Amino acid sequence: VSILAIGVESVRGVFAEGDIVTVIDAGGLILGRGRSRIYAERLGKLVGALGNPDISINSRSEIVIHCDYFALNPELAKMQYHSDPVSISP
Repeated sequence: VSILAIGVESVRGVFAEGDIVTVIDAGGLILGRGRSRIYAERLGKLVGALGNPDISINSRSEIVIHCDYFALNPELAKMQYHSDPVSISP
């Protein structure tokens, strides 16, 4: 499972590209942790602009955390699909 920009609802805190971040669902459940490919300020700008039709499809589908660098919460390993927006924090 990779985390794409279009699935991120909010960005909390400051982190750099390559930092380990936590992925949290709307209810506060930790979904997992992974290495961010985007720094917080850039991700925040993408998240804030995703509803803008002038934003390219490439930006909307930009990978925030690649599946090779994402550790799913073991308690959620049985889940096969999660479509709710998530938050990213350091």
